[in-house]
Amino acid sequence: MMFRSGRGLVFLLGIVITTHARGQTNEELFSEFQFNFSPPGAKSAAMGRAFIGQADDASTAVTNPAGLVNLKDVQLYAEFKHTDLSLQRFQVPRSDLDFNSLSFLNLSVPVHNRITIALTRHEFLTHGETLSLGQRFLDAERRFYIIPLEGRSSFEGESYAGSIGFELPANFSLGLSVSAHRLHSETSLYSSLDDFRHSITGGDWAPGGTAGLLYLPVEGFSIGAVYTRSPKFEIGETMTRSATKNPVEFTDVLHMRIPDRVGVGVSVRPARDFSVLFDIVHVRYSQLASPTVLILGGTGIRAEDFYINNGTEFHLGTEYGIPIGGSALYLRAGFLTDPDHSLKFRDVGDPADQGSLRGFAAVFDPDTPGANYGGSAGFGLNFGEVLQLDVAYVRMERFGELVGSIAYSFH
Repeated sequence: MMFRSGRGLVFLLGIVITTHARGQTNEELFSEFQFNFSPPGAKSAAMGRAFIGQADDASTAVTNPAGLVNLKDVQLYAEFKHTDLSLQRFQVPRSDLDFNSLSFLNLSVPVHNRITIALTRHEFLTHGETLSLGQRFLDAERRFYIIPLEGRSSFEGESYAGSIGFELPANFSLGLSVSAHRLHSETSLYSSLDDFRHSITGGDWAPGGTAGLLYLPVEGFSIGAVYTRSPKFEIGETMTRSATKNPVEFTDVLHMRIPDRVGVGVSVRPARDFSVLFDIVHVRYSQLASPTVLILGGTGIRAEDFYINNGTEFHLGTEYGIPIGGSALYLRAGFLTDPDHSLKFRDVGDPADQGSLRGFAAVFDPDTPGANYGGSAGFGLNFGEVLQLDVAYVRMERFGELVGSIAYSFH
């Protein structure tokens, strides 16, 4: 993203060349690029993603590994996910994206009446987008405008984890997951103006981990807590601007930190077949912009003028079970919030030139889009404690997700 005026170039590339670049770049690609950390499992999804306090199937290896002790048989678990995502960029019609993935696989094995171990593969990020952004004016006089931009972005993230859950005295359980995460990007952006090209390509592996706690003080009531230490990746980036008197070529390493998360949850069963769950999760999204890399700049524009707010999510869910012979049908519904965590620009006022100020303020508007609220619903079928099938649909203003999961237990 670059801004021009009718009287000449307002600014082209304010390049901050350092040995170690950090965080997202301030290109328009990242104005609507949001990491979302939905826990695996259709059961959780149907209950507004509330699961930290219940944690009673194999998806808990990610959500709260302390819950692994609830699994008393060897269990195979798989999840399929279809995601719809709606993006709204500055003066561009809304674009809709969709992704399909086998997003979660797990094998959980009790090795002792108080210890369960698990192996997991989890896709924590799938994002692909084709950009075709034309010239857009920033003022009524058409003095300032954003130049055209073409390109394709692709980010894929997956993790492989080993987990263990311990049942402790006094109705406590403790769990730990240690994971190897991989992030891969094939992103290439181009503008015909000055033959500007920018790419973020390659992949990297990085460690991470999750620690969880579960406490059952009385029958029908449980409390969970979880902390996730997320990985930090290094991916190569290259920028060139060749059709000018002074060609520029810039190659460096982009450090991308996935945000850490901490959450607490409760599960209450006021009646034998009815449960209510509630989770609060705080996500340190600001780590994504620590600080932002100024691929694009201008007079008076600094890396610290770009930011991402931390966010706190709320998840509320209910479950009602209906016995059917030796099996059971479960009806579920929930409510959830997703605070805005897109890249923002802080108005710096007079020190900045008007082209830069108007451009960044328009594209990285701190007043939009705001928090995202949504609901969920689904059902589950349990066949004699051997086979569990779950389906869920989550709908938010700019996001939809259809999730199906299957769990098979070996008695």
